[in-house]
Amino acid sequence: SLSVRMIYVSQSLSRVRFLFGFVRCQRQLSHSDLTSISGASGDLAKKKTYPALQFLFENNFMPRNTRIIGYARSRMTDEELQEKLRPNLSGDDKRNDDFHCICSYLQGTYDEPSGFKELNKVLCEYRDIQIRFEQSE
Repeated sequence: SLSVRMIYVSQSLSRVRFLFGFVRCQRQLSHSDLTSISGASGDLAKKKTYPALQFLFENNFMPRNTRIIGYARSRMTDEELQEKLRPNLSGDDKRNDDFHCICSYLQGTYDEPSGFKELNKVLCEYRDIQIRFEQSE
């Protein structure tokens, strides 16, 4: 089964702690996972959310077919997001590269439906790819 969840980045560190427990509880329930991080270009995402997700990924608390899609207003490419995150991630370049392989970025607005429609389209595309992959196993 596929689970899709949205993470809204806020100034509350308790939300990051909640994320650890939430993903841990979901671990046995899903073979695939799509996570969208709203506010992905912000300071909290860079310093707390992505490092927390990297920890979960490296310690096998996330399904192996996980995809993380960052969403924010800032214009940047996947590669620019990776460079922005790199100083805050732990481990060597190989471990960081493995984590970056599951991350992508989408620029969009919060006050127009068009941005969320595009995000929905991307999530659906990944979901369809993951469902086809799971059926072939």
